[in-house]
Amino acid sequence: MIFLQQYEEDLKILLIFILCIELG
Repeated sequence: MIFLQQYEEDLKILLIFILCIELG
């Protein structure tokens, strides 16, 4: 499933983004 893989990748980026905001 290519779609699921792409979704998982986006989720990882979103998680890092949220972490940066929380820590920053």
